[in-house]
Amino acid sequence: MPQVLPSRAELARMTPAQRAKARRAIWAILAETDIHIERESQRRDPAVAFGQAVRDNARLMERYVPRDPDYVIAERRRILIEATS
Repeated sequence: MPQVLPSRAELARMTPAQRAKARRAIWAILAETDIHIERESQRRDPAVAFGQAVRDNARLMERYVPRDPDYVIAERRRILIEATS
């Protein structure tokens, strides 16, 4: 794996101009990483928000809709497992 950051010994041997160049390169890497993370979070946020809304709606429905008998729930689970297997 390539070494991205200079070691302490390498920094000590560098001239001020070389250190400034290394600092700019490191900041460019960090800025590009931030841009990548922002893009990824924007891509994933809508899916996460949709999933959370579905879960919230299901929890709300569970509070107000009467619960089915256990044998009905078991049969629904069996059918769902068969359908997705």
